[in-house]
Amino acid sequence: MKKIALLIIIIGFCFTSCDFQTKDTSDIQRKEFNKVVEMLLRFKFEDVVIVRTETHPIFSTNPSIPITISDTVVLIPPPPPGMIIYSKEFFNSLVNDNKLNSSDAVFMASHIDSTNVFDLEITTEYNRLVSKNNLGNIVYNDSIAIADNFDTSNYLEISSPLFNNDLSKLIFSVDYYCGALCGQGYIFVFSKLNDNWRIVKTIYTWQS
Repeated sequence: MKKIALLIIIIGFCFTSCDFQTKDTSDIQRKEFNKVVEMLLRFKFEDVVIVRTETHPIFSTNPSIPITISDTVVLIPPPPPGMIIYSKEFFNSLVNDNKLNSSDAVFMASHIDSTNVFDLEITTEYNRLVSKNNLGNIVYNDSIAIADNFDTSNYLEISSPLFNNDLSKLIFSVDYYCGALCGQGYIFVFSKLNDNWRIVKTIYTWQS
């Protein structure tokens, strides 16, 4: 009985340690991500006032593409507007461009989680976080209304982050809007060296 009790304690300790480790990693990721977003706002998007609080989910494949199962084509509903996809080809291109090594690419591709959506916690002086409930309908239906409601036409929507295993590489997408038929989309690839993040690649995804 003593051996069984000891085994249960050991197993319980292992699960608890794993939970703490996962929580610690998640907290570090969140902290680093917010730090990089604040850096972008200061040096890349200085004219932006409004930032959507909630991040956009990311995906590894496009669910609107038909797939074949047992010779039967199954149609999956189309993706939501603004869907962000990091495909196998995307990671291969970063490896070929020496922005990621192959182990980073495999790790990041396998850790894409479309349920990973969270709230930004930036603390910059000139930026205001606005939830999608307050921003979404205005943004997509009336570009003039956002200026009337928030005294600006410039705002950002940011995707959920994707880190490598040792948290030295980071990828996320940014959609920048500046009024009716005005905007640009980006994918930023960051690398961390000596506790400092820097952009190693910028990919333009759309422009209006």
